Formats: sequence, C-alpha cells, structure tokens
Amino acid sequence: MSEEEIKEKIVLIPVVEQPPSFGTILSIKANENNFDKIIICIRNKEIVINPETVKMMYELIFNNPKYEIIINEADFKSIVTLPSNLPKFNIIATLSYRVFVNLSLLDYPITLLPRTVGYIDTFLRKAYRQGMSYDLLKMKSHASSLKKISMCDHAGGE
Repeated sequence: MSEEEIKEKIVLIPVVEQPPSFGTILSIKANENNFDKIIICIRNKEIVINPETVKMMYELIFNNPKYEIIINEADFKSIVTLPSNLPKFNIIATLSYRVFVNLSLLDYPITLLPRTVGYIDTFLRKAYRQGMSYDLLKMKSHASSLKKISMCDHAGGE
C-alpha cells in the first residue's frame, strides 16, 4: 500500500434498507465531505426489493465518482470476519447500533455515522426503536403452555 492510499479516507458503509430510506440517504450525504471515497455495501438478501434493483436506486441517488455501490453476502450485524472480496477501505461507518457493537467487539475500525439534526426525534425513529426493543424482548422470552397457565389460581394458590 502506498502512502497515498493510506492518507486517502475510504469508508465502507453497509446498508440493508430496501428501498433506501430517506434517513440513510440524508445521513450519507451529510457526511460525504468527511471521506475521499464512499463504498456503499448492500446486503445480498431480498427483503422487499431485489438487491440489484436496490443497487440501481443507490446509483441514481449517489451518481458521483466518489461513490461505489456494491452488493455483498455479508451480514455485518453478526459477521465474525470480513469477506475477502470487499474493495479496499480503511474505516467502516454505520447507522446501525447492532453493526457498530458487533464490529467494535471484533476490533474493526468502525464509527457511527451521525444522524442529521432532528431525525433522531421523529415519530418514525422512536417507533422503530420501540419495535427493535420489542423484538429483543420477544427473542428473550419463552412461551408457556396454555394448559399450565389455566391450571393456576390467579388469587395466589393452585
């Protein structure tokens, strides 16, 4: 690696939104001057739209040589090692707390992209966070048999 490559700030931004969300687009655009090159990595998993279509959408939005849009199999929320087929970069930036925590624990160079002013307090953002909390609670809870519950006397005895 030459000194020029080391000085150049190349960021990898993993995204999963399908279609691209306004908040993600706004946050990437608001931070684009902090990096020399931005690689947006779309997860190759169809959630709502085919990843190839999502890639075309990102290419229309970020139509600038500074940006490279790629598709990769990696799930950065649970990944242990980075795939070898990723382009060269020297920092990872994310909007996802799950991705940030996972890659931080693995000692990868990662930063949280700041959300744009006002976005964090919107109703949709609060609802999304509450939904994530609900999902985590559901994952940690265990189902009880209805037969077992109906046999209990709710006054305190059996």
